[in-house]
Amino acid sequence: MPTFTDENSALGDLNSRVKIPCCLPAILGMLISLGAYLFARDASGYGLWLPVVLLFGIILTTLCYWSEKEEQMLIEGDDPCLSSTATETIKPDLTLWLKMQGIYLVSVATIFGVLSVIGDPVFAMYLDLKGSFLDP
Repeated sequence: MPTFTDENSALGDLNSRVKIPCCLPAILGMLISLGAYLFARDASGYGLWLPVVLLFGIILTTLCYWSEKEEQMLIEGDDPCLSSTATETIKPDLTLWLKMQGIYLVSVATIFGVLSVIGDPVFAMYLDLKGSFLDP
């Protein structure tokens, strides 16, 4: 029967697993692209608003990355006991930031592309909703 002197050697290194927070950049991308599409189509300002909104989304995704990095720094400073550490930690580095930005940009491009092709019903609902709030 083998004897393990290190508590991580029997279970594997639990802290080396990387979990990418992929849902938040995709959700941000969908919401931002929907808002950008509706606002740009309503204001007819595609050339002006789309780059601004994309930059805003990149900044939000970077803030998500920094919050994950700060969380990782807090987890690394915790008690080294196996039972008190998280089972899956996020180890932020440049590749994680690039993956988050890539997920964001792919979701923005996909949603905005779909809305550009078949977005007339969504825009009609937006105009109805906007009209109902402006006209009591």
